[in-house]
Amino acid sequence: MTRFRCLLHRAFYTEIQRLNYERVRYPCPEIQKKINSVYFKASLNLSNTPTGILADLDRNTVSHWVHVYKEGGFEALFQYNYGTNTGELEKHYTPVKMITLNDRGRMLS
Repeated sequence: MTRFRCLLHRAFYTEIQRLNYERVRYPCPEIQKKINSVYFKASLNLSNTPTGILADLDRNTVSHWVHVYKEGGFEALFQYNYGTNTGELEKHYTPVKMITLNDRGRMLS
């Protein structure tokens, strides 16, 4: 039983080390913020409100990212899904045609 606890502790410690490494070295600042929240929660053993204050996030956002990490691990935290939603207006969008002018200011066809 004690050996099993030691192995669990060692695995947990290596995950915290990886979170610490990635939180400052990952190239995307949005993902760094996610990793920071999970790192603070895991290493300092705080509730969501103080963790959110440290990570500059809402407590519900901290709870969400901790849940994402528990369900999917590191790879789930590394996903960047911002700006992927489309709205109702997208189906009415038509691109604007660029008008090219010649050197006299007249429209080219």
